Order: sequence, then C-alpha cells, then structure tokens
Amino acid sequence: QVEIRVSKIYCTNRAISTLPLNFEDAARTKAEFEAAEQKGVPMVHVHQDTRLNYRPIDIRTPANLSTFSIEHHVENKFREFLFSKNFIGIHTPKLIGGSSEGGASVFKLDYNGQPACLAQSPQLYKQMAICGGFGRVFEVGSIFRAEKSNTHRHLCEFIGLDAEMEIKEHYFEVCDIIDGLFVAIFDHLNEHCKEELKEINRQNPFEPLTYLVQTLKLTYEQGIQMLKVFSKDFYTRSRRWHAWKCIVELHLTSVAGAQHRPQAFVEVHCRVASNKCCGCSTPTTSFLHHLFVLCMYS
Repeated sequence: QVEIRVSKIYCTNRAISTLPLNFEDAARTKAEFEAAEQKGVPMVHVHQDTRLNYRPIDIRTPANLSTFSIEHHVENKFREFLFSKNFIGIHTPKLIGGSSEGGASVFKLDYNGQPACLAQSPQLYKQMAICGGFGRVFEVGSIFRAEKSNTHRHLCEFIGLDAEMEIKEHYFEVCDIIDGLFVAIFDHLNEHCKEELKEINRQNPFEPLTYLVQTLKLTYEQGIQMLKVFSKDFYTRSRRWHAWKCIVELHLTSVAGAQHRPQAFVEVHCRVASNKCCGCSTPTTSFLHHLFVLCMYS
C-alpha cells in the first residue's frame, strides 16, 4: 500500500457542469416524441451534428451500442463462413501508385514527389492472388471512393467485405457461395443478436427480416415474361441498355417480391449466342452475364 499526502491540487481542464446532450434524450424513440407532441409536452431533439460532435456520449445509447455489436457479428460470421469454404484471408495495399478501378473517383496525393492514391478496391490484388494459385480469397478492409455524390447511398470511406474465387465448372458456384453466406449471416443474427435487434427496433422500428433458405432462381426468359405481364410498354422503354437495367431492378424486384414471398435473391441469367445483349447495341464482356436483384419484401 502507498499513502499520498496531497498539499495542492491543480485543475488543468475543468469539466463543464452540464453535458452537451442528455443520454435519455439521445435514446428517445419517434413514438415518444409523437406522444409528447400530442400532449403538448416539449422534448429535446438531439440533432445529427450534436451527436457527431459528442460521439462518445451518443454511442452509449442502447441502439448505437447494439449497431456496433451487430457489425462485429456480421464481420466475424463473414470470416467464419468463408474459412469453412476454404477461402484464405489476405491484406492488400491501400496506398498505391495508380487507380484500381478506372481512376475517375480516387483520392490523389503526393508521395515523396510521386503521384499516389488511396485504393478504391482490392480487386486487382484479389485477382493476382487467384492467378497465384490461392483458389479462394477474401478481405475485410478499408475502401476509399472520391465520388462526387451527395446521397445517402454514397460513402467516401467504408469497410468492404470482398471475396474472389476461381470457377471450376459453372458460375452457379459463385451464386451458391453468396447465397450460403447471406443465409448464414441472417441465421446467426437471428440466433445470437436478439437483444441487439430488439434495442435497435425500439428506437428505430423496422420490419423483421424474412428470407428464403434456398435462393429463388429465375431464368432470363422467366424474368422477361414476368416483365411483359407487368409492363406492356417494356420493350419500348428497353431499347437502351441502361433503361432496361433500371426497369429490371425496379419492376422485377417488386413482381418477384410479390409473387415469391418471403424475401429472396432473384438471379436473372441472360444467355446470348453473340456478344450482344438482348438485342441492344451495348456489347457484353462474356456470353453469360447475370444481374442480382435483392427483393427486400417480407
């Protein structure tokens, strides 16, 4: 034991007596605000800028703590599932000498007088690993995109869950891996994250996630037939490839979601006999290409 006799104490940084935001206010639900408004009782709204400026306090709310916990579970299950399928984890460079995907949306910087940029994707290095005999690889790492977009769908930095594999016989091998991966993650969250999902749902209500254990697969012909029934002027609007793609994503998702509940991945497979797609003038990179449409319907 050590005894200390204090003669003087100096406060170098005095804490403010009132916190910038109250924990209870940051954890309130939309229903609580609506009920208070109906009763005429004022309540403090904690806006996003306040939450970000005082993030250590904000992340203590049950919903935010649960969100980080679920993120941890998703990453671990991603690794665990791919390990079970003989994938090898790799780490690729993030500071590189050139762009990895086109180069139009990269963060450029000067590295000792030489041009450099932050990696947009580990794609090139994953393919190098496959060519080097790894067979199946994956990575969990940072990705940087300098996209000139200001929407909720674009992030300049995020953690990517990437995987690459060689195909032995048919590209359905890739479809089956993706299918099994998502089902394994969803099953794990439902079994091990019940309390976290409950806390998030309390503050930010959402519909329970439902999904098929076996993925729904539609042939290209089946998808087109569904679209023809749903939209009479489909062919008129599908003369341009980008318009056709948008129609498929919007209409086929809603049609398949309505006819094949619960939620499913719909794989639309286009089999063509030439290097053209669906009669349009846009060349494709291979004779077989596919479009994954995630039907978010329960």
